[in-house]
Amino acid sequence: MAYVADLHIHSRFSRACSPQLNIPNLVEWARLKGINVLGTGDFLHPLWLAELKSQLKEDGSGFFRPKDDQPLAGSEGVRFVLTCEIASMYSQKGRGRRVHNLVFLPDFASAETFQKELLSRRATLGSDGRPIVGISSKDLLSLALQASEKALFIPAHAWTPWFGVFGSESGYDCLEECFEDLT
Repeated sequence: MAYVADLHIHSRFSRACSPQLNIPNLVEWARLKGINVLGTGDFLHPLWLAELKSQLKEDGSGFFRPKDDQPLAGSEGVRFVLTCEIASMYSQKGRGRRVHNLVFLPDFASAETFQKELLSRRATLGSDGRPIVGISSKDLLSLALQASEKALFIPAHAWTPWFGVFGSESGYDCLEECFEDLT
């Protein structure tokens, strides 16, 4: 089955995002625009995760549906995937590194496991939906894979100068330098 998807979005808990970003509005606008799959964005933010858990139901496939979803005739309805963007700012091999990464997880249990691991490393997750952590991209990838072997990990906006893995200010020249043996 083909999908029309927008997987890199944010919630109202991220800076400079609309306070109207909630599940009912996302569903309404996705339907109007012909989008079948939306990332949830920001699943690490405690308030947003609680809201996602109260309004979405897992369907066992890695997708989530609104609990009150009534698909339109001939439509499968809007599905969600748990996503978040994490800004990593750290030093490695004597150089400053700044990279944004997207993490996709298949279920609430793995999202909570990942959240707890980041909190145990003193990550501040409640101040912004797009958290900034002092954890390397490689270590974040490792933590995501520990939370679920089905985790997906994608360098976000890879070419932007300041926070893209291939950007001029990221501190990296190739994926292997960033992710080493986890490339």
